[in-house]
Amino acid sequence: MCPKKIENIPLPLAYDTPDLHAAAADALGRPLEEIGAVRMIRRSLDARRRSPQFLANLEIFSPGEDPAPLWNGPQYAAKQSTKTSPLIVGAGPAGLFAALRLLEHGIKPLVIDRGAPVDERGRHVADFRRNGALNEESNYCYGEGGAGTFSDGKLYTRKKHVLVRTVLEWLVAFGAPEFETLIESRPHVGTNYLIPILKKLREDLQAHGAEIRFHTRLLRFLYQNDGGEQKIVGAELSDGTHVECENVILATGHSARPLYRQLLHEGVAMESKPTAIGFRLEHPQEMIDASQFGASAGKGHLGAASYRLACQADGRGVYSFCMCPGGFVIPTPVRDGHLNVNGMSNSNRGGPFANSAIVTTVDAEDYAKLAAPDVPPALAGLAFQDALEQACFTLGGGSYIAPAQRIPDFLRGRTGDVPEKTSFRPGIQAADLTTILPGQLHGPLREALQTFARKIRGFDSREAVAIGLETTTSAPLQILRDNQSLQSPTVGGLYPCGEGAGFAGGIVSSAIDGIRVADAIADQQA
Repeated sequence: MCPKKIENIPLPLAYDTPDLHAAAADALGRPLEEIGAVRMIRRSLDARRRSPQFLANLEIFSPGEDPAPLWNGPQYAAKQSTKTSPLIVGAGPAGLFAALRLLEHGIKPLVIDRGAPVDERGRHVADFRRNGALNEESNYCYGEGGAGTFSDGKLYTRKKHVLVRTVLEWLVAFGAPEFETLIESRPHVGTNYLIPILKKLREDLQAHGAEIRFHTRLLRFLYQNDGGEQKIVGAELSDGTHVECENVILATGHSARPLYRQLLHEGVAMESKPTAIGFRLEHPQEMIDASQFGASAGKGHLGAASYRLACQADGRGVYSFCMCPGGFVIPTPVRDGHLNVNGMSNSNRGGPFANSAIVTTVDAEDYAKLAAPDVPPALAGLAFQDALEQACFTLGGGSYIAPAQRIPDFLRGRTGDVPEKTSFRPGIQAADLTTILPGQLHGPLREALQTFARKIRGFDSREAVAIGLETTTSAPLQILRDNQSLQSPTVGGLYPCGEGAGFAGGIVSSAIDGIRVADAIADQQA
């Protein structure tokens, strides 16, 4: 018998299981004894007018009826292909989910990543955060799980695709909490869950035939000319090996700048695209909770409040990005002498600070103002990012201490001072961020901050601190591919994939793109 479903049932902030049964009985007009198991299948928070309440979609079962599981993991093929293993460059969400899907098709991939396995990588980032010792091969961006490993673990995406559910179910199969992943309307897992999830995912890949090599970079592709078309036939790797491969999934993430330059030199088609830059804005979490939830802050199951803001200011879009309730601001450079920042949080979002990127759109015209004249147009955005990150490192004093500015000082154009307490390690020092942010961005950011302050009380107060700079919201270029085959139009067998290639923007959308590319390879091999 199919369970009955009811939608948008209001629940008290401190609801428990009897509340669910009472709500189900009331909605169906049935006595409680006729209500069996009640399962929540979706929960959202309505916080309008600072009077928050939960709204739930419920499944109601008859007494004695057992609910079926909400999820399935990958279904690996029993029969394996005898064709050459595809090479996957990058062990972030796009690369790992591509590998899972290939195994479902019976195709065993080789996955390489220049960084470390997640446990070793964790030690590297902890050392960097404590002591400023940057490992250029294994850091907050490079290594198992990609940049998303050390993030808020957001699984919400505005992408409407049938594979969204597949990605979420597979994450649950590898250890993501079922409620936060499949039932919350804005799912997230947090770094503390992502680390064990990645270990279990890796073990499953290896158990079903995938080969994974860490500390291994792609040096160059090996090509042959096939009737005038340049096709990949192999790759030279930094571990000293040459591998034969007819298909390569390029899932490197948005910080693989040296590889972008090399691929352009080898004839891989790419073009510049817009991105967004700004800074991380840190507030006391209590302030955000009080502004968003009013007198209900801290009650029931509410947890830490979040926000999402956007406006048009002086002809540019300005918006919050990757908001981390109860989180930390972290340093995310991949090269010595550079500094940029990002945000992360654990699953409980229990830290004393909230942070979010406040960024404004930039495009080719902006890139041209900072890029050297001999930089190819496709790489101008990379040069723009490099210039800003070097300036940020210098302004912070050259030891990965971040330049920071209270928002009232940013609005008035003065350096001022900074609070003693911050989530950022190794620390912040007072600086005027307008000396490194391009001048054309000052007006839009200032106007937007004042607009946002009318929506969130205290948003522009002295407790609000801008920490510089956020430069990698997305890749500033796109590696081109055919819409049908998903292959590069200039290099046969090359499948640009995920956020680093310009086709995704987060954990879930990157994983979806990896699955799609794996399906395209399987279709081509069939």
